Amino acid sequence: MVRLRKFLNLIKNEYIKIFRRTSTTVMIALIIVAGFALPGLVKLINTIDSNADYYDTTVLYEEYANETLPERTEEYYAGDVLKEWDMHQYVIDYKIPASIDWRYQALDTYLSYYDDYADFSECDALAEKYKQENGEGKQFTDEQSAAVSQARKKAEHLGYEALKESEEFKNILSIVESNDIVAYYNFKIDMLEEARSYPSILPAHIDAEIEFYEYLRDNKINECQDYDQFFVLEAYPEYYNANYFSALSIMEAKKVIASYEAGKSVSASEYETAMATLTLNEYITENNIEYNVSNTVDPMTAIDLDFWSAFGMSSSAVSFVGILVIVIAALSVANEFSNGTIKFLLINPVKRWKILVAKYASVITFGYIMVIVLYIVSLIASAIFFGGSLIGESCYTVVDGKVQETLGLVYVAKNYLLSSIEVVVMSTLAFAISTLMKSASFSIGISMFGLLSGSIITTVLAGMNIDWGRYLIFANMDLTAIKNCSTGFAFHTTNTAIAVIIIHMIIFWLIAWDAFTKKEI
Repeated sequence: MVRLRKFLNLIKNEYIKIFRRTSTTVMIALIIVAGFALPGLVKLINTIDSNADYYDTTVLYEEYANETLPERTEEYYAGDVLKEWDMHQYVIDYKIPASIDWRYQALDTYLSYYDDYADFSECDALAEKYKQENGEGKQFTDEQSAAVSQARKKAEHLGYEALKESEEFKNILSIVESNDIVAYYNFKIDMLEEARSYPSILPAHIDAEIEFYEYLRDNKINECQDYDQFFVLEAYPEYYNANYFSALSIMEAKKVIASYEAGKSVSASEYETAMATLTLNEYITENNIEYNVSNTVDPMTAIDLDFWSAFGMSSSAVSFVGILVIVIAALSVANEFSNGTIKFLLINPVKRWKILVAKYASVITFGYIMVIVLYIVSLIASAIFFGGSLIGESCYTVVDGKVQETLGLVYVAKNYLLSSIEVVVMSTLAFAISTLMKSASFSIGISMFGLLSGSIITTVLAGMNIDWGRYLIFANMDLTAIKNCSTGFAFHTTNTAIAVIIIHMIIFWLIAWDAFTKKEI
């Protein structure tokens, strides 16, 4: 007990030295500022984005009610022109408020099939005639090009008119007129059943799409074709439905899995990703989970910027803590020699190795105290800027084929801990350098150079396909990137990275131990 008390007194003395430095106070202030600044930045981006004008020519049908639509002055309009003209009229007639409305999608989709009803034989025959007249490889004259273009317009025009007279389109138009979303999905399901006769389509793909539309039909969910979650949520929040995107993800994942199992061009990694996506979204749908922290915790990929986007981004500020701790570690021993206080320190009847361990423990524990401070400050700042209504939400991820639920606060804390690995490793390196140097400024310079140049060195080596670069300490500190196979080195695994870190930490400590315990004063 007495020995422990003496050791704790050594650590206490080291803390006193740390807090006496003006640089420490400045760096702590910067860490607190960063804790507030990053959530504030996310809030600013969110404010700017929410004020963006998501203009859509079909958002407000009233805009067209008093306009004169273009008159058909030509004998033949191209199909896309006719389609645009009719879509404007349908928007007015049926009061369709936005282009993500299922009625707009239904009309726009089926009016695009005019090529299927068009007869281009006259156009093709005319083009072949001009080709023979001019000779192989010769360009058409302006008059010939115009004639071919007009023939194509005529074919498209007639095909478009034929499409509008088809029973299929009349059925769609009737469904749109009655605003019957259930009938619309039943129609799509019937069309998919007919597509089973096509040999080029995998039956499993049809099954996945039918399940998707059955889910939309049974829950009367609007189909948001061709629009991502972010666009719908920001531009048309009244149309946004999280379950729709979960169901869409399930359908797409099942298609990828079916293609892989059928020997189609799908890689093993795509298959694994699809399996994880399927497992996660089936769990979310079955349990009716409305919010998943993992969708917003990364501001770069978030479908919406909220409390978790701000708080998640704050983990990047751990690098500020790293700079502070590296400076403190670099000064820890070298400063004693620079100031000439090392003699007074070693006069005490305490073994050198205990002094060394006390210095190292004070540096690392101080670093983690600052990480905790950053975590708390960022949490408070995020709640101030975005409110705390989402603070109790969970993060759902797939681990080893099973859905894992983690409290959002714990999930972000884990990200902080993963980011702190670099702090510990670089601080240990700086501490080892400090024991070798008698100049504090030189010790800081070398340590900071290692911090700043490490990522550059590994990037260059990865770009040059120099595989041994993955055994450098700088290439192994971002465990998240290594887990996601995004480091640039082949066969770079998490277990290998942990082993490399441990080996380097032992080497750094042996250097520090040998230098400090044997150095002459």
